[in-house]
Amino acid sequence: MGTPSRFAHPAIRPDLYQLPEEPSEWALPNGSAVRLWFALRYQQEREQLVVSLLRAANLPVQCQGNVTLVKLQLLPSDDRRHRQAKARRKGCHPQFNDTFVFQ
Repeated sequence: MGTPSRFAHPAIRPDLYQLPEEPSEWALPNGSAVRLWFALRYQQEREQLVVSLLRAANLPVQCQGNVTLVKLQLLPSDDRRHRQAKARRKGCHPQFNDTFVFQ
């Protein structure tokens, strides 16, 4: 048996975290807020936080022909630097597939 967690949590439901393959499957109703899909992983032995930026959805129509940029910064921090991701696919539902390591 594994070591018990200090944090109580309900059973994890993997079905809640599956990303659909096609943008038409993950489109949101009109008027919905912008959505950002990302994954976090902490590597304790290296003291690193790995942030994977995957997709965005429901950006304003004005973004249709423009390249989408996302800036990442951990707060609070004395380090004012940020990391930047450029969308691999233009439009209102851009894909990123970028990974950043914070230490």
